[in-house]
Parts: sequence; structure tokens; C-alpha cells
Amino acid sequence: MRIVSILLALIAFCARSSSAQVVPFVEPDDGRAPITNAMDSAAQSIDIYLFRLTDGPITASLVGAAGRGVTVRALLEPCPGNTGCNPPLQEAINACVALQQGGAQVKWANQAYVKTHAKTILLDGVQGFVTTVNMVPNTFDSRRDYGVSTNDADVIADLNQVFSQDWQDDDPITDCNAQLPGDRPVNGSVQNYATLIVSPDHGREQILGLIASAQASLMIHMEKIDPQNSRGIIPALVAAIGRGVLVQVLLTPPENEPDNLTAATAIRMAGGEALFARNPRPHAKMMVIDGQSIFVGSQNLTRTSLDERREIGWVTADPGTLTRFQQVFDADWSGASFP
Repeated sequence: MRIVSILLALIAFCARSSSAQVVPFVEPDDGRAPITNAMDSAAQSIDIYLFRLTDGPITASLVGAAGRGVTVRALLEPCPGNTGCNPPLQEAINACVALQQGGAQVKWANQAYVKTHAKTILLDGVQGFVTTVNMVPNTFDSRRDYGVSTNDADVIADLNQVFSQDWQDDDPITDCNAQLPGDRPVNGSVQNYATLIVSPDHGREQILGLIASAQASLMIHMEKIDPQNSRGIIPALVAAIGRGVLVQVLLTPPENEPDNLTAATAIRMAGGEALFARNPRPHAKMMVIDGQSIFVGSQNLTRTSLDERREIGWVTADPGTLTRFQQVFDADWSGASFP
């Protein structure tokens, strides 16, 4: 399968690379500092995707950067709930007003996507963050999230490419309460990214390729997984189990995500392991493949996330990130249960 070969080559390249720095962080353990310290140090520019922004210190860092002359460009999802909206939800309006009054440039995310759920930051064109993090208080208090910061030149180029594509066309918002401008055309061709896994461009194919590439173990820390079989995730996990891969899936409990019980049951019936974590409750989107590489990003293993939303993830073989994320997964696994 061609996509598996591409992914294995990418993993091998990551393992060979020694010049790029990768710094992992985990929430709620590490708090806001990995993000706010970086934004407070920005000297020229901050490009950020915001699915939700209700956290005061994060907002203050963005506004503070704009106030000292940094060009802050924020792509803000106007309808972060489960349905569309017009005008934007009040939560999004409040975030828009705070950023706009603080001197940031704000655009509503393109409504041609069901949602813009990406969670990346690009600072000064040289430092990038790829995370699972929403900028809300409970991220830093009670939810399990992961993120990495890197100066990898290919990642930086990809982050700039996708953000530039999504930023173009509309002028920045002048009235946060106004009706949304409507869908903008989306480039229908699949964009080429050297490092990032971008949905809907090729998110499903690359995520399925990662699962198919596992030879010994696959550890998944995920907010939610679709139980449906027709779109490939559950069959891919069952196939991995069938070829002898140890599959361990740690999920948000069914009282919060009811479909997870169906997905977990299917995994367990196939011979895999699936548990639910409650403290911290997973908002994670992270996979460890064969103990050698890690996927981290905004993609849940769901149809809408892989096929319809703007999502961004990355695969890294950084040893320090592997050690940190594996340790966190193991600790959360030891405290999890079924159902």
C-alpha cells in the first residue's frame, strides 16, 4: 500500500533528523506556560487557529503581543458547537471582540468546512506548535491534551502553507456581531504537505496508513472514535489486531461520548484492549506506533474530523516526545477502567 510506504519513509526521515528541535508538553500537567511563554516571546508574527478561545491568560498573551507591535492573525471558528450558526455564537463573538480590540487581525474560519478544528500556532515564521489543545480553562485544569513545539523547517513551511491558504480572501472582521460572510471556495485539489497530516486533504488516508503501518503495538489516546465500520477506522484497528499488533485504546468515557462504548466493545471483541479514562478526561488525539513514532494533532478518529473539518496533525519520531507521551499514556492507562 503506497501510503504506508510514504509514511514509513517519513518516519525514517524524522528518526534521522538531528537538527530540528522538538519540545513536548502535556496538559493539564504543564499548564499554560509552554504556550504563553512562546507567544510572549514573539517578536514579529503569530498565526493561530482557534476553535475555542475563552481562556483569559491565553487571550491576554495574544492581545499583549499585538500591543507591542506583533502581527497577530487569528482564524477563529464562529460556530464551535455541534451545529452551524449565523450570526456567530456568543462565545466566538466575545473572543473576536477581545482580540480585535486588542489589535489582532481576526477572520472567521471558512464555513465551507463543517468546522475549522485545527489547533496550531506559528510564531515569527520559525517556531510551530501542533497540539490537541483548545484555549479554554478546563484544558489547563482537568483535561488530557498533548502538544509539541518545533523549529523543523519542513513543518514550519507546511504550517505557513495551510494557514496562508485558509487566511486568504476575506478582509479581517470589522464587526464581530455581523452575519457571517458565507462559504469561500476551497481548493479542491489535494495539497502537498511534506510533513503535516491535513484534513480533509488527505487526513483519512494518512491516518489509516499509520494504523496499517503498525507491526507490534499501537497505543491510541483519543477523545472519540466513530463506531461505524463503513469508513475504515474500526476495520483498520481490527485488522491490526488480527496481524498480532497489541492495540490499546484509551477513550473519553461513554457518559461524555456515548459512541465510544460501541467502538471500545468492537475493539475488545476483536482481541484488542480498550479502557475509559476519567481523571484527567481525554481530549487527546495521539497515537504511539510501534514505540517508534507519534501522531499528535487535532483529528479525532471520526468521519467528520477526517473527511469534513479542517484539521492538522504531525508525525514525529523525536525520542524525548516518545518517552514523555508514552509515560503519560501508561500512567493514564493504569487508572482507567471498562466501562
